[in-house]
Amino acid sequence: MFDLKGRVAVVTGASRGLGRQDALTLANMGADVVITDVLVEDDPELQKTAEAQGSTLAQVAVSQGWVHSNATAEEIRKMGRKSLAIKMDVTNRDQIRDVFKKVRDEFGKIDILINNAATLDHTAQIPNQSYELWDRDVRVNLTGAFNCTREAWPYLVENNWGRLIFMSSVAGTLGGFGQASYSATKAALIGLAKTAALEGGRHNITSNAIGYITGAVIEVAGGIPLFTA
Repeated sequence: MFDLKGRVAVVTGASRGLGRQDALTLANMGADVVITDVLVEDDPELQKTAEAQGSTLAQVAVSQGWVHSNATAEEIRKMGRKSLAIKMDVTNRDQIRDVFKKVRDEFGKIDILINNAATLDHTAQIPNQSYELWDRDVRVNLTGAFNCTREAWPYLVENNWGRLIFMSSVAGTLGGFGQASYSATKAALIGLAKTAALEGGRHNITSNAIGYITGAVIEVAGGIPLFTA
């Protein structure tokens, strides 16, 4: 197991699933962890479900596998690590800039960025793919990762050390039937990760794109049906 004692990690999309597990794993390895997400209260679908069921937002969140970011941060603090839960939308560049500055000010540095935030809540073949959902998926899955990487970059260079992790997918190399937007963004993340590795090498910054990993997104999608041409 890697020893990450003294390292500071930022994880996006960390309210549940892979992001939450990433945060806990980093803490187990010794890192201090900053948990970021748009957070449950901002999810309109959860709000609709809560209203329809006559339940509280928290009850619906728990039933669907969400864990409040503050609870995860508290769990990490019980391990003896520092942790902070911060609201951050990866499509909001001003907010990202402010969050990374806050992390740098409070933790002294940023060493690790895990670009985990993503969306996959629909399937549609290309003729039926809505432009709105295509744009949203690109904005969150790809541009969101770029936004965070760009804002984290100066802090990694400042350390002369950094680790970038991009959550890609096998769909990014083989495609996914009915998942044009998801597959395209995950393929693009591989290119972004490779470019970051080329540019970051001189600063001891490594960059990797990983996947396929079973998690909440895959469960929602019912798996990724793959077909080779």
